[in-house]
Amino acid sequence: MLSKTIRSLALGALLMSAASGCSLLGKKSPAAAGGGGGETAAIADNMHDAPVHHRGETFAFTAPCRATGYAKFDIPDGEPVKISITGEGPEGAGLGTSYLRSTGGAVDGQMKGDIEVAKGPIVFDVTGQEGGSFLQITETVPCKGVNVSVTVE
Repeated sequence: MLSKTIRSLALGALLMSAASGCSLLGKKSPAAAGGGGGETAAIADNMHDAPVHHRGETFAFTAPCRATGYAKFDIPDGEPVKISITGEGPEGAGLGTSYLRSTGGAVDGQMKGDIEVAKGPIVFDVTGQEGGSFLQITETVPCKGVNVSVTVE
């Protein structure tokens, strides 16, 4: 009887392990910073894994559709920075962006939603935030495949 109970527990643990592993199979990898293999990601699907970008850098990626991407900046607390986001896509394509604190909340007045890429760059004139500064970005629906370029000045 004890042997049967142990086998049942082991089988249950194995099934739970397999099920949690399968949930990662459909997970998209972060958008790469260009083409080719072995390159670092330009964005991640959460703030914790967001790649760090620096002043003077430009990075590119395809905007996530029905998902959110994050990038982190190493700008010191209180230091001014200008972040320009340019999108290229078909007519009607749009982006939603926010400049975030490390706690996840948008810096006052720094949410810009459903901006058509044809209207020009989205610009954040902001300051570095304590604990890190983040860009949150998504393509607005209906998704049309927007290629994004971000410049940190």
